[in-house]
Amino acid sequence: MKDLTVYHKMTASTSELIKTVNTEIGFKCCTPFAVRAIEALNDLGIKTESEAKKAANVFLDNLQTLFQGGITSEDYDKIDFVKRGKVLTVSARVQALIRAFRKKGYMLIDTIIPVPEGDDVYFEENYKDGVGIIYLVKDKRINTDREITAERLVGNYFNKFICRLELREVSTGRTIMTVSEMSNQEVMFAQAASDNGIFLSEWKEVTDKNGNIVYKDKANTQPKKYKVIYDGSKGTDVKYNTDAMWVKWTSEMVKKTVMRRALKNIKETIPELASTIMAFDTEFIPSEPTENNDNNVIEVDGVNNFDIDLNNLTEEQQQDVQDCYEIYCQNPENAKLDAERCKKLYEEGVPINQIINENYAELVNLAKSKNTYPLVENILKGVPYEKNED
Repeated sequence: MKDLTVYHKMTASTSELIKTVNTEIGFKCCTPFAVRAIEALNDLGIKTESEAKKAANVFLDNLQTLFQGGITSEDYDKIDFVKRGKVLTVSARVQALIRAFRKKGYMLIDTIIPVPEGDDVYFEENYKDGVGIIYLVKDKRINTDREITAERLVGNYFNKFICRLELREVSTGRTIMTVSEMSNQEVMFAQAASDNGIFLSEWKEVTDKNGNIVYKDKANTQPKKYKVIYDGSKGTDVKYNTDAMWVKWTSEMVKKTVMRRALKNIKETIPELASTIMAFDTEFIPSEPTENNDNNVIEVDGVNNFDIDLNNLTEEQQQDVQDCYEIYCQNPENAKLDAERCKKLYEEGVPINQIINENYAELVNLAKSKNTYPLVENILKGVPYEKNED
């Protein structure tokens, strides 16, 4: 096995996968997890050494982040392997997060309510002696049908999704409540940032006015490409990606997306849970149309239709920026950690628009500090990352 690549070792047998994972990232994984993982890795259809190297790195990076956060291979029934091109990303479900919290001595109770257009449902803030601030549901519903489907998201059936998280420390009984909400448009934006979103998409070659392919290199071997999403915009037809998680498990994906926003408050309040929340929140999702070209900067048209403009934020986005600013004032170390996290995403090849879309509140504040600005400067300027390898 010495001459085999890491990828080929992991796909040789379940015992080799377990051994290789332990050697590479220092964690052991159970047999049921290994069985599922080896099947998913083999399904990638890897043909070149470059593809094998990238697939192994992405898989192990994802796995390490999950394991460090307390989401282990024993949670294999609550972990998804998502094929994205020639790589496999590892994604934890909400139930895996709840399990990891329990292992660290915390009980998490989530209440997520989809609010159809025309309904009046909200969380009212109250004070309870001995506990502090609590949030009670005020439900003046008109429409009782709240089933979440992809078609309803696309058709703006819902106005918003509200979330209340109640976190209880088992040893002390201390309870923390936090609430958050996301509009239907923001949820649609989140799904559009994923290669596994609601709509079908494809990469097409760029052509000039005469119909000739436009190349990005002088040897005319690397055609420029752009991404078309069939979401009804820019003259496209609406085509659903029926095999995508956002279509097959729409409710679960919406719940996960809404919880991620609410968890930001808990991450700052209880630092010992930060690694677990990061494991739930972070998915390394490389997006590229070419097969043997890891360093290409792809010219993209229509990657998503909801990109955030840092110079033209909505009122809700501006409030997110203010909330983030207050957190940094309370604990300046958080600013440095967020800057380093964004820089890490950038250097891992995560698309710049995706980094901005998911971290706009942090980036606006980080840009104002001479200490953190250098870490995120290239992201803010839109400078493509180029990896230098000796």
